[in-house]
Amino acid sequence: MKARSRLLAMTAAGLIESSWTELAIATHSDTITLPPAITAALRRRLRAALRIDAPPPSTAPSHDGPTAARARASRQAAGVARAFPARQTGLAGIAVSYVFRAAARLQLWGDLEAQLGGHELNDELGRIGSMHLYWLTGGVGVAWASSTLPELSVGPFVRAGYALASAESLRESVVPHSVGGPVSVLGLRAELLAPLSSFWAAFFALDGGYMPHGVVFLSDRDRTTGMAEVTLAMRVGIALEP
Repeated sequence: MKARSRLLAMTAAGLIESSWTELAIATHSDTITLPPAITAALRRRLRAALRIDAPPPSTAPSHDGPTAARARASRQAAGVARAFPARQTGLAGIAVSYVFRAAARLQLWGDLEAQLGGHELNDELGRIGSMHLYWLTGGVGVAWASSTLPELSVGPFVRAGYALASAESLRESVVPHSVGGPVSVLGLRAELLAPLSSFWAAFFALDGGYMPHGVVFLSDRDRTTGMAEVTLAMRVGIALEP
């Protein structure tokens, strides 16, 4: 009988001690309803009595959601493929961008894009020559970002720059003409970003738009070729979030 009473007393003491210890070292609790000043004083006394060397609880407000700890700004580098479906041409190159988080769900971004391409010129007798395509543009945009992981962001953008089609002839009797000029794009961009670590993330982006200004280097009754009208682009790259 004495052993059973002693066991019950030790069990009760252990439960009480563990509860007080948890209160002393916990940084937050959903069940404590005491005023913050009383709770902080009680914890300090318990730490001193129990000789617990723990940092004081943080007074910073907590933030929920997977994007709470995300960096304010990030830098991105990507490979880019751009197509002009109505003009039967395509480009490939690189892009670098800077993304700034103006708010938890609002992003502002700017980028630079450099691409190269080629297009063969032919007639009924065979190949005439080729056009070397060059594309250098900058873009700015705004996007709404989701609270999920991976993060989805969608928003409009505007892009402007210069495009050049440089001619190379294989026949002396036919001389294609080089042509270049300013280009612009108005469109919509969607991006899916997945964190890889605390600093790195991978992303995949698609954008499509219409070009108020473009460059056309071949036009006849059957076809029109160049860098103009509707354009679609795909980006795959990495983002650094210091």
